[in-house]
Amino acid sequence: LLALAIEKKGRMHTDDYRLQNLCSEAGLEWSTVDTEGISQVWTWEVACSGCGDVPEARSKTIPSRNGLGTCKICGSGLRISRKR
Repeated sequence: LLALAIEKKGRMHTDDYRLQNLCSEAGLEWSTVDTEGISQVWTWEVACSGCGDVPEARSKTIPSRNGLGTCKICGSGLRISRKR
């Protein structure tokens, strides 16, 4: 839906915060259906849950079942977290 809204230069109507975030980053207008909507855009990062390393590229991770991979430094699982 996001690609179609961008292609047609339309407005996205969604209560999904992640989709609102993407719309804002893409310069696409959006409005909510039933919620208040986002008040700010968050940036996310993939980081190691053990040592806290933030891999610069996917080549610095080892694939795993969770799809994010494991840290090449300590072997712990990677997680997605809000960038501070």
